[in-house]
Amino acid sequence: MNTNPDKNFWIYHAVVMWFVFNVMLLIQFASHRYYRHKWKYSLIIHIVNACLMLCFSAVSVYFIATYLRVHYLLPLFAIKSVHMYIGWVNISFIMINAILGVIAYRNRTSGRNDWNTQKVLKMKKLHRFCTYTLIFTTQLGMLFGMIFKKTHGV
Repeated sequence: MNTNPDKNFWIYHAVVMWFVFNVMLLIQFASHRYYRHKWKYSLIIHIVNACLMLCFSAVSVYFIATYLRVHYLLPLFAIKSVHMYIGWVNISFIMINAILGVIAYRNRTSGRNDWNTQKVLKMKKLHRFCTYTLIFTTQLGMLFGMIFKKTHGV
């Protein structure tokens, strides 16, 4: 392994983000699709995995800000990279999906009758749209991350 700490930092970032956006998304799909007959376990796996994805992503942003010696997140927008902008879109979609999931779970299990099936189905469609958009943008983000690495030599 290369002893240059700059290159090692970006390699760790790439590996963690690849793990989060490929392996953990695969776990999300598999738990939701193949464990429907055990919906309680499926829901627990889905919730825990989603929380871990959000935490890994937030920690990655924190470490990038620390590594670049940025004490607040606004200067991260000043970096002129498509990869950085797609990263912000991904973090946003993860947070939106987490919020939608919490709202849907709460309203589905609270026993309130005024929250009808049509609203639940609309929430589910929005959650699915955000998830598929997240999958597409993460692949774009990884592609532009590799391009950024290649052109800037980091």
